[in-house]
Amino acid sequence: MRHHARICIALCVLASAALAQDLQIDASSVSNAASYIASNYPNGGVSHGGMFIVKAAAGSGALGACGVKVADQFPIATSMNGTTMKIAMGGNSFDVPMIYVVACSGTDQLAGIVPSSVPPGTGTLTVTYNGHSGSAPITVVDRTPGFFTINQGGTGAAIIQNYNSATDLAINTLATAAKPGQYAIAWGTGLGPDGHSDVDAPQPTDLPVNLELLVGGKPATVTYKGRSGCCSGIDQIVFQVPDGLDGCYVPVVAKIGNAVSNFTTMSVSASGGACSDAGGLSASDIQAAQRNNKIRLGILDLFRADIELVTGASTGFVTRSDQASAVFTDLTFGDLIGMPVREISTPGSCTVWRGNANDSILDRPPILAPHINLDAGTITVQGAAGSSAMNYRGDYYAALLGTASSSEPPSGPGPTSGFLEPGSFTVSSPGGGPIPGGKLIGAFNAQIAVTAPPKFDNRFAVGVVQRGQGVTVNWSGVDAGALVLIRGVSAPNDPAAAAVTFFCVEKAGAGQFTIPPNVLLSLPAAGNSTAASGSALGLSVGVTGVARFTAPGVDAGLLRYSSVFGRSVSFQ
Repeated sequence: MRHHARICIALCVLASAALAQDLQIDASSVSNAASYIASNYPNGGVSHGGMFIVKAAAGSGALGACGVKVADQFPIATSMNGTTMKIAMGGNSFDVPMIYVVACSGTDQLAGIVPSSVPPGTGTLTVTYNGHSGSAPITVVDRTPGFFTINQGGTGAAIIQNYNSATDLAINTLATAAKPGQYAIAWGTGLGPDGHSDVDAPQPTDLPVNLELLVGGKPATVTYKGRSGCCSGIDQIVFQVPDGLDGCYVPVVAKIGNAVSNFTTMSVSASGGACSDAGGLSASDIQAAQRNNKIRLGILDLFRADIELVTGASTGFVTRSDQASAVFTDLTFGDLIGMPVREISTPGSCTVWRGNANDSILDRPPILAPHINLDAGTITVQGAAGSSAMNYRGDYYAALLGTASSSEPPSGPGPTSGFLEPGSFTVSSPGGGPIPGGKLIGAFNAQIAVTAPPKFDNRFAVGVVQRGQGVTVNWSGVDAGALVLIRGVSAPNDPAAAAVTFFCVEKAGAGQFTIPPNVLLSLPAAGNSTAASGSALGLSVGVTGVARFTAPGVDAGLLRYSSVFGRSVSFQ
């Protein structure tokens, strides 16, 4: 059981809580211990025989004795240092086997195993410690897979081991990529009941469930799916990396029935070792970051969105927004390898991220990891239409370059003018001023050629999307060698409501792409999203490109652009 304790601490977020008088539960925290998908999102339930977590609400009393306590013997007890959890469902109460208690150093967190005897449905979870109790809703399902991730938050790189040999199981990272055709082991929870005891030593059993595992958008051959022999409530999926993949952020997602896991990534390289992305970091960037335990990134983004509110069979009102953003940041190597990404570069694949409707708009920083923001001075965007400045906001740069609008027909898809018209653009800065710690970003002058988006040929036929089915988008009018991006968001008009945004990429020459059910089943049902609602896009097709740039004090500089045409969509 000592190994069980090490695995639990390595795979699960272990935080703790400030002392207070009342015991209160953060209802949104009750989730699969690997995916961290909150209950107000699709796939947010907890699974029979799987590990789940719960956190204390801000200001709550401690959920347990101060310190870290992890189960260290079988059978797993239902009380740990005086803390207990119970699930009330269907008029009955079920004691929860306790995996760990963490208390008194931040936000208290508990982990337990959902008893396989609990009926599916929505019930009440009650936590009791030292004479105080707190409750929160809990949704129990039979199976809902989730992957543990390196950043211990359910996003970014999954905890996957490259199977080199029985004694060489390296963790898959940017610096230790898997090879196509190689076997790998993904760690998670939520595959469901296995017919054995939830509290006794696990018995590895390949579960007779129809699990679909997509790696880089390709079906992976799965040779085992079931409990890990080391740990109660923790599952393993053994699979073969599909051929033809290469990249640092290759999407990995699992699906059982209509239950979809968190979208994660892994690194794949034909030669193993450090990965490389054509539209991102190179192998040498990653090797230097590992060697120095840090990397300084500069990311400049230009973005055009034409958004159509469809009003008829072939009519609509189009609004245009041209934007720019930038961030210069220091990352540790640990933060780099665990950093989630919103944009991927593996053709034929998709990724999904969760937030609220405000998070789906494009005025947001592109770095999704703990980082130190750096001032690069005043950044100027220069094109045929003139120039516009971005000023440092203390966290990142952002600027609205221009807006326009038109009706369709007769003007065609999108306004005829704006700042980010196809052509050459220069993004430059004279350099930043003194920064605490002596950091300095020097002068730079970066160039990129922006092209027009493809025509979204079947946009009038995809106004209603059934989330349980795939939906195909067609395009034309773009260079066959380009990368086409397909993106969208499903969110109620309430800016604070749960929203899910997806991003897919495909080779332009394919002419079409089918957004798979595992993406659509991750979206909340929502009506038409409009340009005015804060939902930004319903469903869009566009083109993307990237150019490297250099600047004193920057280890890797990326100037990126995207230009998309989208329409309002109802997800049902």
